Amino acid sequence: MNPEDPSTVTHTTSSCFEKTPVNSAFIRRLQKDPHATLQHIEELYDARLPGAHNKNLIKHLKCLTEASGSHEMLPRGTWPAETNRRLFDLYFNAVVAPGFFEEEPILVVLVVEGLLNLARECVDLDDIKTVRYMLLCCPVIFKKMWEHRDRLKALDISPKESVFEWCVFHWADMYQRNHDHLAGTRTYIPQVALYCWVHLSRPDGFSDMSLAGLRFIHGGDQPYYAPQMVERFAQEVVVDTLGGDSVLERFERTLIDCLDEERMDILIGSGEVVDALDFVTQLAKHHSGIRRLVHQQQSEKDDADVVWMEWESALFFWQLMFMDLEDAQDKMDMSNVTVRGDDIITFLARGTELISRGNPPDLYDLITGSLQLMGVYARAELCDIAPTLVDDLLRRTVTEWIPVLNILDMGFYRRRIPEDVYKKLRDAWMTFGSQVMNLDEDRERKRHQDAMQKFCSYPACQFYRKEPNVDLSSCSGCGGARYCGKECQRGDWKVHKKTCRKVVE
Repeated sequence: MNPEDPSTVTHTTSSCFEKTPVNSAFIRRLQKDPHATLQHIEELYDARLPGAHNKNLIKHLKCLTEASGSHEMLPRGTWPAETNRRLFDLYFNAVVAPGFFEEEPILVVLVVEGLLNLARECVDLDDIKTVRYMLLCCPVIFKKMWEHRDRLKALDISPKESVFEWCVFHWADMYQRNHDHLAGTRTYIPQVALYCWVHLSRPDGFSDMSLAGLRFIHGGDQPYYAPQMVERFAQEVVVDTLGGDSVLERFERTLIDCLDEERMDILIGSGEVVDALDFVTQLAKHHSGIRRLVHQQQSEKDDADVVWMEWESALFFWQLMFMDLEDAQDKMDMSNVTVRGDDIITFLARGTELISRGNPPDLYDLITGSLQLMGVYARAELCDIAPTLVDDLLRRTVTEWIPVLNILDMGFYRRRIPEDVYKKLRDAWMTFGSQVMNLDEDRERKRHQDAMQKFCSYPACQFYRKEPNVDLSSCSGCGGARYCGKECQRGDWKVHKKTCRKVVE
């Protein structure tokens, strides 16, 4: 057996890779003389061919990384704290060297995995001196990762979990335990954490690990974590660099997974949804892309289940925006509120429409309660502190009010909605439209009918809200209702006969 060649094996350890053999001779040599072993690896690293496959160096790094992450292979107390710092220097010098992120992926991953193992072990061993020594270099390491973020996806070849995510997790944890507060933006941990969460999370893995690096957003109670820092992070990192749409799409996937019964317990237990919501609370104040989630139209989708899931997912965003509104109303200060009256009415109208089409009615009280609360606001303080918002509420209510009442009527007559839910939703919309917004139902129905002459009058038709590519025919009884064909006319008759002039007269 050649002690210089770690190819002969008798043990296995686990890491971010699959179980890998570890050379027993290498372990014995490491325990006997860690200084000489590390010096030999340093020499191999210095002699490597940059960008090429350095087989012997990779073998030694792999054994070292996996041995240092295994209590079975390398028991605690194997070497003095000074050797930990020597090992850290090896990894640190590799990361900051020019061209490191252009090296072959296996080399980069082994170095990063070594950094995360060392962080975990030093914290577990209460090796405070090494922890502080490492944390002095923290901003340099993570700034390098952030600057080379576009390479991380190609480098992250670990099959089970992202090694970069785990590195963020353990270094954020080490920072918090040592400093008794959370890693802020000056450490570059939050920047790398968000990138990892958006781009490197494994579908079936512990995909909340990197969110540990964003704890400063919701957990800091020191002056260091001023709201301005969080706002600057959201603007500069999310909107200007990563792109708000990318972050929102990643959060959407989290919410959809949360609605999956098989994954719900895992996600909630891991805290991912809670952590992500805390982050999106800040993002909601900066990125108008959130509005795309509350403007879902039934006619734009073929799969009603998909639309309902999207609306349920949008609940999280909508509630965050609504919380901002409540807080602003209490403080009589609307300067930080970005929610629009259009957003509120459109969201509630879409939810009412979906329930009337047969989706679970469980959330109807959220709609009725919100309409009642907005009625209180619109009558009182909002008129003074947010006149633009109230104007938007009125303008959107004029557009949505009669269509919502029509859709509710159709849903009830088709027995898609329970009678008690129908009555409560209809009463809430009637009260909001007539008593809060001071709309006259007869006048609005006439205005809506005139405006709808170019659309099909049957609410279930795909052309109810957009112009059809066929000529419309008029109701022979009143001439007011217009339809794509006989099928739409028959479908709408149970509701239309209540107002058709021929039947009424």
